[in-house]
Amino acid sequence: MIDITQLTALISAFRVETEKESISPETVGKILQDITDLLATAIGETEYNIIRVWKETLQQYRFLYDIQQRSVEDHNFVMLSLMTRSLLDGAASSLTLAIAPADRNHAGVLTAEDFIKLQNLGSYTDDLVDSFLELQTTVDTNSAAITRIKAAGFVLQSFQAGSADAARVTFAASRYNLSTGAAAMLNNALVIEAATDQKAGVMTAAQVIALSAAKTDINALKSAVNVIKGAGALMDGVRQVISATDRIGFRIFGYNLATGEQEAEMQTVVLTGATTALAGLMTASHVKLLNQLKQAVLGSGGSTAQSRSFYNIGIEINQATGALYLRGAKTLVAAGYTPYLFRYTKKRNRVNVGNVKRHGPVRKGWNVLGKADTVSIGDNEQVLIDASVIDRTYDGDQQYRHEARYFVKDAADKDGSRLASFGKIRIMVSEKQGKLMVPRKVRLKYGIAFSSAKADNRKLLDKASLVTPIIPFHVSTRIKEGSYTWIFER
Repeated sequence: MIDITQLTALISAFRVETEKESISPETVGKILQDITDLLATAIGETEYNIIRVWKETLQQYRFLYDIQQRSVEDHNFVMLSLMTRSLLDGAASSLTLAIAPADRNHAGVLTAEDFIKLQNLGSYTDDLVDSFLELQTTVDTNSAAITRIKAAGFVLQSFQAGSADAARVTFAASRYNLSTGAAAMLNNALVIEAATDQKAGVMTAAQVIALSAAKTDINALKSAVNVIKGAGALMDGVRQVISATDRIGFRIFGYNLATGEQEAEMQTVVLTGATTALAGLMTASHVKLLNQLKQAVLGSGGSTAQSRSFYNIGIEINQATGALYLRGAKTLVAAGYTPYLFRYTKKRNRVNVGNVKRHGPVRKGWNVLGKADTVSIGDNEQVLIDASVIDRTYDGDQQYRHEARYFVKDAADKDGSRLASFGKIRIMVSEKQGKLMVPRKVRLKYGIAFSSAKADNRKLLDKASLVTPIIPFHVSTRIKEGSYTWIFER
């Protein structure tokens, strides 16, 4: 490339001379001569640079003019001599190139060792012949074993499902004759009959149909159960939980149809005192006002009618122990009153007709069970019953028991079914169906009330002498795993 720095300086000097208006032919000629000399010098430098670059490039390369194999005793490589000459000064030199042996993945030369192996390949044939002769000797030695194998008869080649019908399953088998080499197919090589209640077997088409029908019935039953569960809980008891001067609270319990939980708390109901506008409870203040009115009307001497008192009592059942409690009974016992046990039954009392005792008319309602000491109230207000009242054969050490089963006379009939005596009737509790005993849900209604002890408890108790209402409860069967037990319920 031309260096224009000096050329630019000459042009600038010429411009200065022009501005001074002192240009002369000599000045112009001198400037033009300088430019010409400068251009001539620039052309010579360009050519020189081109030649210099070409020379430096050629110095980097050589040319090959001969290849010769070197006489070197090497068993694995072939050695080549490469003759080269320098393009700079013509000096000659040589290079050595080695070609590696061939392998599974790359081409190459045949080594001396591999060549020897190829030459010796023919000698291996004798070894193969010797090996064959040894094998034949082994076969001859074991001919007796081969004979025994042939004597085995047949071997199984294939085993597959055969033709089946609605009552059995068959399998087909192919067997091979070890002696003749013939193959044969047996269509009914194995037959599996239908299962029965005595032995295992295949499921028949009829059993599948019955199973499908049972599945349909079960699905329908599940749907019905889900509908029942959707009802939530069934109420089966009420318990008093609040007792105050102006209100009484009751908690409603039920049987949870979804979870099977018993005594599930459903709702609490609170009854408040009556007013002039709304019906309700008689509160403590109402009783005081009534007593004051009675005193004002009858005077301090009272009435010839028997005085009656009212007490706040209620039933409570301990689900863990199954015991029955009569809350508030301790106050009545301390006041000298006696508890009586009632059953809601049909009864015919004996009456005197012309000095002849006969059965009177049948009446249904609350009837006293036992005597004044049939039931007792424990220290913790637990209801106890004289075990010998129901079970005449009872001879235990403890006379009074708290279990519900001592409230019911439970016996078996000649067929083995269980019956419960309740008044004048006998109720089926567990019925024998074939070899199974199927229990039933039974609820027997009982009650407890307090009154003064009577000299002759065999006579019908006059309910007018009761100082408390009859507090009802039930003795029921609880069914579990095909059997039953007696429990208390509300």
